[in-house]
Amino acid sequence: WGFNYFSKRDNILSNDCDDNGTLIIEVDIEVATEKKSIWYPQLKSSDNFRTKLYQSIETADISFFVGNSGKEFKAHKCVLALEVK
Repeated sequence: WGFNYFSKRDNILSNDCDDNGTLIIEVDIEVATEKKSIWYPQLKSSDNFRTKLYQSIETADISFFVGNSGKEFKAHKCVLALEVK
């Protein structure tokens, strides 16, 4: 399963974080599915706060790098978590 490859927290903090204490994890995911339309939040003009949050990149706390070009999409974890439920 990979238990042998686990690392202790202290080892990761001392060896794998950069000078600012940031740990960068790169993940490659390949999903084989049928081609479907791209989902995006249906924003209502009356939902001003949600629209502003969706469109803001200054406060985004997660990035997705998509496709061979590596196009970056910034997002908000809290918005994603609410939308998937």
